[in-house]
Amino acid sequence: MPCFSSSSSSSPRSDASSETDYSDMSTVSSTPNKRGAAGVQNPIRKNVIPRLKEDIEGKYSSDANLTQFITNVWGVKPELAGHILSKSWSLPPGPLETYKSARYEKDMYAPFAEMADTLVKEATKVAKEFSKPSDQNLPEKNSIFFWNAKGDKPLSSDLATKRKPDMLTVDEIFAGEKPLWSLVGQIIELKRRFYGSERADTLAFPGFIETSSATASSSNFRIPEVPSSAARQHPARGSQSQSIRATATAGVGDHGRRAAPSPASSQKRKYSESQDVTCVKRRRVSPKLTVAHLQLATYALECLAASTRHYISALWIDRFQVSLWYFDRACVIQTETFNFYEEPEKLVLVLYALGACDDKHAGFDPNLVQASSATRPERPPKCPRHWQDVIGSEIKLPIPKSSSSITPKLRIEETVFGYRGLIGRGTMVYKVACMNEPSIPRALKVSWPVLSRKLEAETIKRLRERLPNWRDHLPEVDLSANMTAEELELPRVELLKQRPIEGFEDRWLHALLMRFYGKLWEVGSVEAFQDVFVDCLECHYHAYVDAKVLHRDLSENNLMFKHADDANDGNVKGILNDWDMASFVEVNNEILLSTAKHRTGTVPFMAVELLVDGTPPAHLYRHDLESFFYILIWAALHYDFENKQRLGKVAVPVALWDADSLESAMSAKHMLLTSPEKINALQEHILPGCRALLPWIDALWTLLSQAQFDHMVNFNNPKWDKKTRGGCITFEKFMEALGRTPRHFTSQTRSPN
Repeated sequence: MPCFSSSSSSSPRSDASSETDYSDMSTVSSTPNKRGAAGVQNPIRKNVIPRLKEDIEGKYSSDANLTQFITNVWGVKPELAGHILSKSWSLPPGPLETYKSARYEKDMYAPFAEMADTLVKEATKVAKEFSKPSDQNLPEKNSIFFWNAKGDKPLSSDLATKRKPDMLTVDEIFAGEKPLWSLVGQIIELKRRFYGSERADTLAFPGFIETSSATASSSNFRIPEVPSSAARQHPARGSQSQSIRATATAGVGDHGRRAAPSPASSQKRKYSESQDVTCVKRRRVSPKLTVAHLQLATYALECLAASTRHYISALWIDRFQVSLWYFDRACVIQTETFNFYEEPEKLVLVLYALGACDDKHAGFDPNLVQASSATRPERPPKCPRHWQDVIGSEIKLPIPKSSSSITPKLRIEETVFGYRGLIGRGTMVYKVACMNEPSIPRALKVSWPVLSRKLEAETIKRLRERLPNWRDHLPEVDLSANMTAEELELPRVELLKQRPIEGFEDRWLHALLMRFYGKLWEVGSVEAFQDVFVDCLECHYHAYVDAKVLHRDLSENNLMFKHADDANDGNVKGILNDWDMASFVEVNNEILLSTAKHRTGTVPFMAVELLVDGTPPAHLYRHDLESFFYILIWAALHYDFENKQRLGKVAVPVALWDADSLESAMSAKHMLLTSPEKINALQEHILPGCRALLPWIDALWTLLSQAQFDHMVNFNNPKWDKKTRGGCITFEKFMEALGRTPRHFTSQTRSPN
């Protein structure tokens, strides 16, 4: 039986105090050019919102056609969508009046749900009359099951702050339960102000997404009059029967609240725009992306972080203004905005599509079969995060429809890693058991790498082929699979054809099934840790020199171990894992230019030189050696080898290593490398069981400190060797400092330079 393995890099969290909350360190991933939401140290809402902006920027498409969105995302046939839009529809007057006059946001939920229930039932009748009797694609359900607790009931969250969503759609069998993020159908966010209000504008990120340059004036905000019974036959838009009643204070409702915009006629709009340039142009444009919109993105983040879900969709309803949103690991797509008081037929189509939407078109991973509420185990006490709700579920590798391959059925026993960002690799790592061989634990790793990057399975294959003497220290892939967005039939494929994103970099799904390896702190003794550390250091060196692969993402979670197959005395072997961010190098040991511009790594363990905002320098071999040094210090400060545990708080001397600001992390590490007082103070915090690591820390600090000093002196010296910092940072020097003799050298092996 071949070996399997998996893991994913991580970095710790922090609470609001001076010390970092270390209880859930497996939730921060590697960091390319921007940290994004996945790299937030203290994941409370105010810290995550700006990072979500970074995630979305450059990957956002607006003004998508509403019908095309509903067709591609929710699966309604185009001809049926057109038929529904061609009908005359009236909004139910009772709930409409209640909705219109709601003084508080929470009072809008019930009347909206009541309107939806009526309209979906009517739309379903129209759909059945339009469709042929032989049509098997019509949905059996004709209602939407909403969940809401008036915005007051928190759901468990991957953020440090509790999330209180407005409304969620759920499956009928879960309608009476407190919903799980992993089972949410769609997200519905309601606001009682039109998006152009002054409050929304003040929350906007200046220059992020451009819309109309005009600012909303008070004359544009009116509460629509509920049509009389004689006028509820859907009169032509712009007729007098749809006129509105102005409030006594020029668009300001009760207590100064702004209300919905006036449904003015097209002639009136033309006149207003030509006569008064201060007026907001009433053309159909998407709203400026505000903090409030990014709140919607936080709910999407929760859903995508809960499992291997492919995408999540949402409704943004600002009184009468509606837009639809699509979130996946590669982009965010928003539709054109419409006013459902003016155009009720569009609301009817949206609601019908929600009711008709099946699991596939809701974005759920078809390879993951969720456990029922009766059989779902409780979340582990030590990790109560919501991405543990998939425990007990069945999952299999993604295989294209055209493939005849059969993959084993797997049962999820634990979520080892959950990606905390919105757009990005979205890595999920599960501890799984094969149904036919449950006694051997395995790991299933599912991620969304960009198409331009080598797949991790290919990198590992190359390593194992070129390093026969080091296969025992490399992960063995038993099975792997990958599927493109086209093969997965993701909605973004068609939607981006209509509204493309400039410079868009697509992603595809990649899955690996491997053996489950142990974490560094579980190794059992400081002596065993040292052996594992050196194994990984040597394997990393040969990967670079002989296999021409540079890891570039070393962290405490990527150095792992297994027990020797032929030993019963507790001997262990180090495993260098997680090669998904690795780069191939050329014959002269230069990183290929296609990847040289990308900074990668897990912030607490990244080299000082890489911790810069903007474009980082090329990633060098010595940067990875510096990462080994930081891993060593981290272990000495946090690992309880006797009890096989990792401490729950980050030690004060290294608390800034994962600061929200890369500059702060860089400064803290620079001070450590250049100040004997800092390293002496740090050593005082080393745990009693890790004191044996002191000689290693001291010897490596001497090397790196000298290299830092030489760098400052020779910065402008063109003859000075910058790749090794004057020969200070090399594999041979590191091994000498550790007092270890390199093993398994071949005639091909040489020192990287």
